[in-house]
Amino acid sequence: MTNDPIRKSIVASIIASIIVLVFIKPILGLAWRIVNILGDRVSGFISMSIYSNAALGHRNWVDVLIFGSFFALLMGGILGSIFILCLHSFFSPSHRQVIRTKLAKLRFILKPIIILSSIVLVFCYS
Repeated sequence: MTNDPIRKSIVASIIASIIVLVFIKPILGLAWRIVNILGDRVSGFISMSIYSNAALGHRNWVDVLIFGSFFALLMGGILGSIFILCLHSFFSPSHRQVIRTKLAKLRFILKPIIILSSIVLVFCYS
């Protein structure tokens, strides 16, 4: 039978489709609904607290610093993941090692600069 590998791949595709439809799609749908609900509530709370504090004349620099740090960590994680994926696809292993060592040295220089600049920014505008 020459069609045996083709039949196996078709059966495997059908099983994978059933697994996705039955298990993964409902879980992802539920997770997406939770993210939408939490995102609306969190963004509403943040904007409400910003406007109410501005109306009262409060300058909560700690809140801004925590929110900015969290946002910077989130964006850094996302952009870092994208960069790593691009790094693996475009460069050979020897070039990747050279880039990793240079980025490790650069990270120790940039981290304090970014933290200090965010603190200065908060104090200048508060």
